[in-house]
Amino acid sequence: MEEKIMNENQNISTNEEVAATTTETNEEVKTYTQEEVMALLQSEADKRVNQALKKQQKKYEREISLSRLDDEARAKAEKDNRIAELEEQLAQY
Repeated sequence: MEEKIMNENQNISTNEEVAATTTETNEEVKTYTQEEVMALLQSEADKRVNQALKKQQKKYEREISLSRLDDEARAKAEKDNRIAELEEQLAQY
């Protein structure tokens, strides 16, 4: 008889713990409206486009500056540019 009461008490406390955990988990969930999702996606797309444009502009400016140099200076500048690119890539990782 006492064992049955103890088991019931344990079941009740276990159920309360599960309910408390479920409540905590539900509070952590954030929902977004369709407009908010679209705004987040647009923001991410804009960020990536701007990053690509900056990269392309840098490349274009390097090409213009290299076109003004003679062959020997161009070869040296190309090597220096390649080293700078590799250092940037290394810094990103």
